Amino acid sequence: MSQPPNFGQAFDLSSLGRPKTAPSAHMPGLEVTTENLTTDFLPSSKEKPVIIIAWSSRSPESQEMVTTLAS
Repeated sequence: MSQPPNFGQAFDLSSLGRPKTAPSAHMPGLEVTTENLTTDFLPSSKEKPVIIIAWSSRSPESQEMVTTLAS
């Protein structure tokens, strides 16, 4: 079995560019920062369940999960 003619050669991926992302719409909930994590979210978790979601505007599935949990 032979190798493809371009096997082992470098390919410049910078020519592909970054994928276009839609402008992020407002997502329900509160934004967690390093400052408010310990002052707002951790004390609240002693009184009620707190769900922290790490999501990306590039992932429609994660946006759908945030919307589902917000309803």
